[in-house]
Amino acid sequence: MNEVLAERIRRKLETLSDEQVYQLLDYLEFDDGFALAKIRAPRAVSGKLLGESGIRRRFGVTVVGVKEPGREFTYADKDTLIEPGALLAVSGPSESIDRFALET
Repeated sequence: MNEVLAERIRRKLETLSDEQVYQLLDYLEFDDGFALAKIRAPRAVSGKLLGESGIRRRFGVTVVGVKEPGREFTYADKDTLIEPGALLAVSGPSESIDRFALET
Protein backbone atom coordinates (compact mmCIF):
# COMPACT_ATOMS: atom_id res chain seq x y z
CA MET A 1 0.00 0.00 0.00
CA ASN A 2 1.15 3.51 -0.73
CA GLU A 3 2.76 4.94 2.44
CA VAL A 4 0.96 8.28 2.10
CA LEU A 5 -2.40 6.52 1.88
CA ALA A 6 -1.55 4.27 4.81
CA GLU A 7 -0.64 7.31 6.92
CA ARG A 8 -3.91 9.08 6.03
CA ILE A 9 -5.88 6.00 7.08
CA ARG A 10 -3.94 5.72 10.36
CA ARG A 11 -4.56 9.40 11.15
CA LYS A 12 -8.27 9.07 10.36
CA LEU A 13 -8.69 5.97 12.54
CA GLU A 14 -6.97 7.72 15.45
CA THR A 15 -9.64 10.45 15.39
CA LEU A 16 -12.58 8.02 15.56
CA SER A 17 -14.16 6.43 18.60
CA ASP A 18 -14.49 2.63 18.76
CA GLU A 19 -18.20 3.00 17.91
CA GLN A 20 -17.39 5.01 14.78
CA VAL A 21 -14.76 2.52 13.65
CA TYR A 22 -17.35 -0.28 13.93
CA GLN A 23 -19.93 1.63 11.86
CA LEU A 24 -17.47 3.13 9.35
CA LEU A 25 -16.31 0.35 7.03
CA ASP A 26 -14.53 2.22 4.27
CA TYR A 27 -13.54 5.85 3.83
CA LEU A 28 -12.18 8.02 1.01
CA GLU A 29 -11.43 11.61 1.97
CA PHE A 30 -10.64 14.28 -0.58
CA ASP A 31 -8.30 17.19 0.15
CA ASP A 32 -11.14 19.67 0.57
CA GLY A 33 -12.75 17.91 3.56
CA PHE A 34 -15.29 16.03 1.45
CA ALA A 35 -15.52 12.24 1.79
CA LEU A 36 -17.21 9.10 0.53
CA ALA A 37 -17.80 6.34 3.05
CA LYS A 38 -19.36 2.92 3.46
CA ILE A 39 -21.33 2.82 6.73
CA ARG A 40 -23.56 0.24 8.39
CA ALA A 41 -27.13 1.52 8.45
CA PRO A 42 -27.82 2.86 11.94
CA ARG A 43 -30.77 1.29 13.75
CA ALA A 44 -32.42 4.72 13.93
CA VAL A 45 -32.97 4.72 10.15
CA SER A 46 -33.46 0.99 9.53
CA GLY A 47 -36.91 0.14 8.23
CA LYS A 48 -37.50 3.67 6.92
CA LEU A 49 -37.69 5.08 3.43
CA LEU A 50 -34.67 7.24 2.68
CA GLY A 51 -36.87 10.28 2.02
CA GLU A 52 -38.52 9.90 5.43
CA SER A 53 -35.33 9.14 7.35
CA GLY A 54 -34.14 12.76 7.56
CA ILE A 55 -30.51 11.72 7.07
CA ARG A 56 -29.58 14.67 4.85
CA ARG A 57 -31.39 17.21 7.04
CA ARG A 58 -30.12 15.83 10.38
CA PHE A 59 -26.55 14.92 9.43
CA GLY A 60 -25.71 16.85 6.25
CA VAL A 61 -24.76 13.71 4.31
CA THR A 62 -26.23 12.17 1.18
CA VAL A 63 -26.91 8.46 0.84
CA VAL A 64 -25.70 7.65 -2.66
CA GLY A 65 -26.41 3.94 -2.67
CA VAL A 66 -27.50 0.96 -0.62
CA LYS A 67 -26.22 -2.64 -0.47
CA GLU A 68 -28.58 -4.97 1.33
CA PRO A 69 -27.45 -8.44 2.46
CA GLY A 70 -27.78 -10.90 -0.43
CA ARG A 71 -28.68 -8.21 -2.96
CA GLU A 72 -26.92 -6.11 -5.57
CA PHE A 73 -25.79 -2.53 -4.90
CA THR A 74 -28.48 -0.03 -5.88
CA TYR A 75 -28.40 3.73 -6.28
CA ALA A 76 -30.53 5.38 -3.63
CA ASP A 77 -33.52 7.65 -4.09
CA LYS A 78 -36.20 8.96 -1.73
CA ASP A 79 -38.20 5.72 -2.06
CA THR A 80 -35.30 3.42 -1.14
CA LEU A 81 -36.13 1.34 1.92
CA ILE A 82 -33.21 1.07 4.34
CA GLU A 83 -33.28 -2.52 5.57
CA PRO A 84 -31.64 -3.61 8.84
CA GLY A 85 -28.09 -4.73 8.08
CA ALA A 86 -27.80 -2.65 4.91
CA LEU A 87 -24.56 -0.94 3.97
CA LEU A 88 -24.88 2.69 2.91
CA ALA A 89 -22.63 4.54 0.48
CA VAL A 90 -22.60 8.08 1.93
CA SER A 91 -21.05 11.34 0.73
CA GLY A 92 -20.60 14.70 2.42
CA PRO A 93 -18.31 16.77 4.62
CA SER A 94 -15.89 14.59 6.61
CA GLU A 95 -17.16 15.86 9.98
CA SER A 96 -20.75 15.14 8.98
CA ILE A 97 -19.90 11.58 7.97
CA ASP A 98 -18.11 11.07 11.29
CA ARG A 99 -21.19 12.32 13.15
CA PHE A 100 -23.48 10.06 11.12
CA ALA A 101 -21.23 7.08 11.88
CA LEU A 102 -21.91 7.66 15.60
CA GLU A 103 -25.67 7.30 15.10
CA THR A 104 -26.81 3.92 16.47
